[in-house]
Amino acid sequence: MRKSTLTKLLCLAIVCLMVLPMIISCGSKVTISLDPGEGTLSEEQMILKVKKNGPIGALPTPKRPGYKFDGWYAEDDTDFEDKYRQSSIALFDITLVAKWEVDAENPPINIYFDAGDGELAEGVSDNLSLVVTQRVD
Repeated sequence: MRKSTLTKLLCLAIVCLMVLPMIISCGSKVTISLDPGEGTLSEEQMILKVKKNGPIGALPTPKRPGYKFDGWYAEDDTDFEDKYRQSSIALFDITLVAKWEVDAENPPINIYFDAGDGELAEGVSDNLSLVVTQRVD
């Protein structure tokens, strides 16, 4: 065989090795688990199945009184540096966590109970967080 034929065959083999995994994974799906932290999502919204190597698409917005949702981040991104967006590519199964910012216009109010020398009743937490809302006419 001539050198140019070998070169062409080698290039074809390399291209096939690069493209074949993409073709095989076209039909597969990945799981995106959403952890709203102290916020809320419905059960159906917490697990998404999306096409592997495709965009993750629209992500739901969780709710948390007294806080503003500031995006979804990878579970191990503790510095909240890389926000996931609709255009982010789904490469593998992943858990995304919600980032929250205190709502300056309607912040939560934390109330702490001190039983002194006594004890709180069973099932009663010593920390209560609530948001007071006002009706504005």
